[in-house]
Amino acid sequence: MKLLWLKVGDFAQQEIFLFNEQEVYSADQKTTVLYLLLISDKISNQDLFEMMQMVLQQTEGRFNIVPIAHSKASIQEKLFLNQDFFKKVIIPENSIFRADVPTIIHWITIDANGDTDEGIYYRLCSELYKKYKLLRSQEDQTNEGIGLMLSGFFYRACVIFIYVALRYHPNQINIRILWKLCEHAEPKVKNLDYLIQKLPFDFFEFINPSKNLYRNFCYLQEEHLIVLDEMAQGFLDLVDKQFEN
Repeated sequence: MKLLWLKVGDFAQQEIFLFNEQEVYSADQKTTVLYLLLISDKISNQDLFEMMQMVLQQTEGRFNIVPIAHSKASIQEKLFLNQDFFKKVIIPENSIFRADVPTIIHWITIDANGDTDEGIYYRLCSELYKKYKLLRSQEDQTNEGIGLMLSGFFYRACVIFIYVALRYHPNQINIRILWKLCEHAEPKVKNLDYLIQKLPFDFFEFINPSKNLYRNFCYLQEEHLIVLDEMAQGFLDLVDKQFEN
């Protein structure tokens, strides 16, 4: 594991917490996936994606990381949203690297019956899905704009899923990291992998808004849209079940 910290050493972490570890098997390799909270004042959302790619490439697929990063100040400021999550993660047993003094957070008392934003997040996500279904139902539909609509839906669905399941509201991080956090929250998310494999293009690149901002990522044929329909409905069903728990 020390090798991994050397590979990400340029990002000036103050402390690293390991809050989950999974082993993923492909046809010819085992990959150890490490879920990490990085305490740092200098890590951007783009840095997180580059860090994830760097570790995967430099360990030749033997390790992958799912990194999230926050400064001590930002954690303290957003405790009302995230305290349940951070309180479980920021414990001495999870600390695997520390450059200086340990991270200390002043926890606050939260009214368990107080109002939350999850209902608003869910409504916005659900409304976007309904608009997508309406567009798909049109006989004279074109594919223009479908990519952007799906980008918005999956990003929103991931955020609300993570918030309800983990009591953590993530930053505007890459969809690949969000998806892995969803898998951490509910292993059944991995059941959608077979649909991802049916697509002839990289699903996560397709969901990237920058790929759809000025044009659709690629020409979507009906057979691709049927797969994306099933994925969207399947993921929204998992979000619904989180609200039932």
